[in-house]
Amino acid sequence: MTGGRASELKPDRRISSTPCCNHNAGSASPYCPTAGDGHLRSAKSGHFNSAVTEKRAAAQKSHDLVFIGDSITHFWEDRNGPEVWRDYYGRREVFNLGFGWDRTQNAFWRLLNGEFAEQRPKLLVLNIGTNNLTAGRVRANTPEEVAAGVAGVCRLVHELSPETKILDMHIFPRGAKDTELFQSVMRTNALLDQELKSLPYVSVMDITAQLVDAKGDAHPELFTPDLTHPGPRGYAVWAAAIEPVVKAALGD
Repeated sequence: MTGGRASELKPDRRISSTPCCNHNAGSASPYCPTAGDGHLRSAKSGHFNSAVTEKRAAAQKSHDLVFIGDSITHFWEDRNGPEVWRDYYGRREVFNLGFGWDRTQNAFWRLLNGEFAEQRPKLLVLNIGTNNLTAGRVRANTPEEVAAGVAGVCRLVHELSPETKILDMHIFPRGAKDTELFQSVMRTNALLDQELKSLPYVSVMDITAQLVDAKGDAHPELFTPDLTHPGPRGYAVWAAAIEPVVKAALGD
């Protein structure tokens, strides 16, 4: 199928076969399409409302390069790394479809509810899954669940846009190396390699070594104080790492 509408899609079997709760109330399943926390909180957040409006307007035209993710992607363009974003992507047809608080299940919801409808990018950069590993309105997911959820997002993107190449980023390091969360991130990344190796349209990139300090912790000079979200220098590392892939895909 080429360029099918969301209503016509038959996505990864784990999406349709997983019992889901009310999609607007949240779900712990990493592959149950669910409106994201950001979607639900938007009435209380002027910044988020503005971002939603801008993204919906941008979604009306097709772009060569699309980023899908959570706040790590979202904040690159307009909060923590806008100068880096402009330097690398200001002259290109690029669409940032990152939303704060999103998990894999929220990415499914967006893909199936029109936010990707007009997009047939040459390359899609995916950076999702870190929020699944922490408890919020729903329980935290296991690394196995997160890896399966990310793989499902890749399959759904491919069904929506079969010609699109996908670059999946390993989840970025969080906090100190000896914490349970950091180790869960590393375990998930190892499982991602296994989950995605059978998908010929997906390549995986690991820039962990470039984002940690000599102790192996998330580098404080590359991240904001929460040691989760990159700062300007962290975004510069990410942009430089993927630039050869971006250039090859876009032909520039």
